[in-house]
Amino acid sequence: MLIMTFYRTARKYLLLLLAAAILGTAAYTGYQLYDLFRHIQVMAYNLSDQEEELRPTPDEKNEDQPEDPVTLLIYGVDAGDWVGRQEREDNGNADTIILTNIYPGSREIALLSIPRDTLASIPGHYRTKINQAHAFGGSELLVETVEDFTGVSIDYYVGFDYPAFRNVVDLMGGIEFYVDRDIVFEGFYLEGGEQILDGHEAFAVIQARRDPMGDVDRVRRQQRFLEAMVMKISELPLEELFFLGVVTWDQVETNLDIMTGVSLANSFTDLSGEDLKKEVLPGRFIDIDEVTYWKTDPARNEEIINELFEPRRSGGGEPND
Repeated sequence: MLIMTFYRTARKYLLLLLAAAILGTAAYTGYQLYDLFRHIQVMAYNLSDQEEELRPTPDEKNEDQPEDPVTLLIYGVDAGDWVGRQEREDNGNADTIILTNIYPGSREIALLSIPRDTLASIPGHYRTKINQAHAFGGSELLVETVEDFTGVSIDYYVGFDYPAFRNVVDLMGGIEFYVDRDIVFEGFYLEGGEQILDGHEAFAVIQARRDPMGDVDRVRRQQRFLEAMVMKISELPLEELFFLGVVTWDQVETNLDIMTGVSLANSFTDLSGEDLKKEVLPGRFIDIDEVTYWKTDPARNEEIINELFEPRRSGGGEPND
């Protein structure tokens, strides 16, 4: 009887200690989460207090603010799960390549799309489609290849696979976009017309390639989508920009830190279509050993790249004989 009483008493206190431990852990975890949230809020509010200083007014545009351009390589890779497809284990090809010049002082953006099939020399490898640079050596080799090909020095890069792209679009509440035709991609159907695209639909729109000019028409659609995305970002409050960066930064390939990224995005309040310049590297399709490539026009390349990136030219660019 004494043993049973002792057992019950010990069991009761053990349960009490266990409950206290669970409650203590929950309270500590809750405090840690609250503390993290409080710090994020403080940082966001501090940024908000500086918002008038960070964001130039229309009257200030092109005047007292120095134009110190920032060159950003934005790319999307064909990796990650799509409609139940198994996720690729390699780096994936860079099927979207957009070289971007940003002028924070004047709030201007230049977008140069490089078609995925562009014939280019990949350092340490051979002359082939430029999108394979990422498959061969990830972001570093892609950046080196684009720099060699264009003669433009690149400050930062941001790369998305499918899950990262989908999550960013969804966290932004979708992107309003005019789909110029019905899209059928990997068994997915999307009707054309003006609509708000979620991440899944947006990915189908920028990846679909069944157009009269193939990848060239697709990159023009990608430019229009990126323009719509930039416009949406320009409308977001500073706190939401910061939150978007905190939530998504570990999902993308980038050498940007969160604060620099938010600061760049914050430069473009009330952006208009007139503030964006968009070009696609001109050229023509050629066949080599039964493989189709996009052969760019050297003279037009030089003209367009000088116009969009002249302050950041490191020289030369790859010859396109």
